[in-house]
Amino acid sequence: MLEIDLLRAVELAFGTLLFAVFAFRVAVGTEQRLILIGLLGGFLVYSGVGTTYDDVPPYLMLSYFAMSLAMVGGFALGKLAFGRVGEIVGAKSVNLFDNIDTRLFAYSFIAAIVFIKLLNLVYPEYKLDLLFRPPPPDIASWFNARFEANETILEKVIRYFEILITPFVYVALYFLRRNLLLLIGVLFAIRYMEYVDVAYIARGTAVSDMLIITLITWQERKHWRPFLVIGALVSLPIFLYLLGQYSVVRMGGYYQGSGVFDGALNVLREETSFLSQGGALLIESGQRVDMQSYLLWIATLPVPDFLKDGVPVALVNYEIATLILGKQPGDPGFYVTLSSLLAESYYLFGPALFWIHGMFCGFLAGLFARICERVPNFRILAIYVAVLFLHNLNRGGIASIMPELTNGFLAFYLFLFVIPSRIWRRKPVQLGTPA
Repeated sequence: MLEIDLLRAVELAFGTLLFAVFAFRVAVGTEQRLILIGLLGGFLVYSGVGTTYDDVPPYLMLSYFAMSLAMVGGFALGKLAFGRVGEIVGAKSVNLFDNIDTRLFAYSFIAAIVFIKLLNLVYPEYKLDLLFRPPPPDIASWFNARFEANETILEKVIRYFEILITPFVYVALYFLRRNLLLLIGVLFAIRYMEYVDVAYIARGTAVSDMLIITLITWQERKHWRPFLVIGALVSLPIFLYLLGQYSVVRMGGYYQGSGVFDGALNVLREETSFLSQGGALLIESGQRVDMQSYLLWIATLPVPDFLKDGVPVALVNYEIATLILGKQPGDPGFYVTLSSLLAESYYLFGPALFWIHGMFCGFLAGLFARICERVPNFRILAIYVAVLFLHNLNRGGIASIMPELTNGFLAFYLFLFVIPSRIWRRKPVQLGTPA
């Protein structure tokens, strides 16, 4: 059983408090603070807490604080570098949404994502009937399918189109914010169709959606905030317990826990001990990524996967899992290990320069804070981005967020800077108002 060093826990709590005050001074405004606190909060949960366990080398706590500082520094640098970009995005976007039919915009993209999810249930295999008799979760089949190169060109095109419209879906949800039941219903319908399609939904996806719904409610229903806090404190152990149950059921097993709180504690230990589970071993091994392959991976991210088959890019998550497990992708018993963002930074840049990874992540966060901060219509998109930094990046590593922020936002960048607003039907001109 993992044991926490109390002295380290006190040091972590004190240092976290200081960084929180510092971060709030660096970040200005709701969107900046939301994204930066998301980045640092996820780093605390998935890396920081892990440094307090007895079996983790004590020096990693210093590394954690150094990387946290680098994240804040990178965020400040990103804000500075892209300040003008934020002004341009703000001016163009506000003007754009003032001159288009926002209802048409919202329902077009919501209809598009629902259509794609339904299409996946028809092609290449008919599964619509499973909507009424959903299959049991099967992570093994889902994971093995990732190594089978049998997608048709049409499937690849559909998947890429789905990736491209994802940011627009979150912008569209902003126009449903007044009707939380409808907004939650849309999110649930999308996830349910995804589950029926592959008989699996990742726990991280469920956590991300819960965070998004909670933060939307927090922002839009200010008078509900005391109830949200109380509800979160009461429901958190139950939610963690259910996640623990699901993690066993998805493997075909049967959960045998001793109670809700014990089950919740087990999940909490599992989610905060990535360093103990293999991250510290990776750091101590001294293994490094092929930097040329890693940079090639970043450079080719905007290119669809089906157009770059065979390109020798670094697959960081798979490489780390191979080092920790001693197995190759596709081997029996292979799975993608979660080693923590801190361990990943050592694998990428080594013990002397690991902090560069933190600065790079903070720089990205600063860029997206600038993109979102001046446009009210991007409020839910900012929440989505914050959750990407909080959960996806810190739990799954850089490979879990970079595709989302590069090729996933390509069409969105075109929407901001290239595509004219006249492709959307303009709002009716009011009497007495110049056309």
